[in-house]
Amino acid sequence: MLVRLNIIIYSYLRAAPTSHNHLRFINYFRIYTTDACPHFLTIQDKYLLMRKQYYLVCALLLLFGRLAAQPCDFTQADLIAAPGPGFTIPAGQTMCITANTCMGAASNFPGACANSNINSITVNGTLVIKENITFNFAGSIVGTGVILILDRARISIFGSINCSNGMSIEAVDRTIVPPATSSTLPMPSCSAPACQPTYSDGYSPFGIVTPGLGYTSTGCSVHGFPSTSILLPVTFQDFRGLAEGNGIRLNWKTASEQNNRGFEVQRINTNNVWETAGMVNSKAPEGNSAITLDYSFLDNSPVASASRSYRLKQIDLNGHSSYSTIIRVDALKANEWRVSTAGSNINIQVQSASSENAMISIVSAAGNTVYRSAHTLNAGSNLIVIPAASYAKGLHVVTLQLKGGEMRREKVLLR
Repeated sequence: MLVRLNIIIYSYLRAAPTSHNHLRFINYFRIYTTDACPHFLTIQDKYLLMRKQYYLVCALLLLFGRLAAQPCDFTQADLIAAPGPGFTIPAGQTMCITANTCMGAASNFPGACANSNINSITVNGTLVIKENITFNFAGSIVGTGVILILDRARISIFGSINCSNGMSIEAVDRTIVPPATSSTLPMPSCSAPACQPTYSDGYSPFGIVTPGLGYTSTGCSVHGFPSTSILLPVTFQDFRGLAEGNGIRLNWKTASEQNNRGFEVQRINTNNVWETAGMVNSKAPEGNSAITLDYSFLDNSPVASASRSYRLKQIDLNGHSSYSTIIRVDALKANEWRVSTAGSNINIQVQSASSENAMISIVSAAGNTVYRSAHTLNAGSNLIVIPAASYAKGLHVVTLQLKGGEMRREKVLLR
């Protein structure tokens, strides 16, 4: 790959060593490679351009590395294999559509679609449509989570979509010009190309399957964010949220950082507008790191609703910014509990009304008890992390038994 990129760039430099586009190309990549390629020089003439072309290779390799996305708990393969007729993306989990996919008899009209097992999708977590991917769906979409449509991706739907319970639709908008950081497109019911939500460059992230096979829309709009979010120098490895007391605890990891100043934590307020919750500085020395770094932030502001959406605004030392995937975090009510996975761990959240003892056990699909231990619950929010790397993949049943005899069970899928 390195040799091939060298040949491509070398040929490009030979073909047009003095073009203005060429110089813009050089300057564009220099922004992101100052630290990774420390001997990069400002190039003024065609001879230096020829001699320094290997730095562009370094820049391209770094850029490709930054296209790594958030981890996916499900993909379209899980959707196609599900028994149906409904499929739910749980809160705190992400399903990624990574290849062009159709679902429903009319979803691929006028062509045939082999997948028709699912006719309703409930998005309580995050549904991500990857770059340049189209997801054709015939059915209904509801939920309280987030639909994230990455650059040049698209959802085509024949059916209905309902955002009245708080579901948000986010899409890359290349037409955003700084200092603007977001945009909003209305999304009325539609059955023709003219009424699809469309940016000024002609891109429609959400639309109909074909004229006459459209959708009804309730309470929906498309919130745009800049395309620069895939070009800036932080690779996010994980971003999750947990209820903690009356607030929300956010945890994220970065696989690498280049020229990073830090992260502005943003949340959606009651007016459906992004606001700043706080700032977390980069842990990387001088903003540069090639190892995994862990971050945490506690949003202590009271959660007025049952759930709240968050994103991270990454800011580099040059003043450029980018955005993470949006996550929705559900608050815990008194005496409520929740089980989820995070990496190789099982997380158990318990909102206890008082201090009490509890017994937690985990049973595999084969009927084997793989974990059993007593825990003391404090009044308020409790987080119990159980390492599960050694457990068999597949379905497990988590049981919480309180001192008074009350027993609660919840299933969790280990992948």
